[in-house]
Amino acid sequence: MKKGLTVVRPQRRFSLTAYLGMLQKMGCGSFVIKVTFASREEWPQIMDSFNRGREHPGSIGFKFVMGVV
Repeated sequence: MKKGLTVVRPQRRFSLTAYLGMLQKMGCGSFVIKVTFASREEWPQIMDSFNRGREHPGSIGFKFVMGVV
């Protein structure tokens, strides 16, 4: 709990890069890529996954298929 809010975090890092096309079709035009927990050496691979709209190796979609609120 943090200031009355429950924070839910996955056990593995999550990424929505595989859903880029779907998100764009839904009207999303801007994205934030947070690399706080990735090493600097991983950044190019993360950006490549984003640019290609492909799943980032070692990450999960964190229940995205259930929908966006």
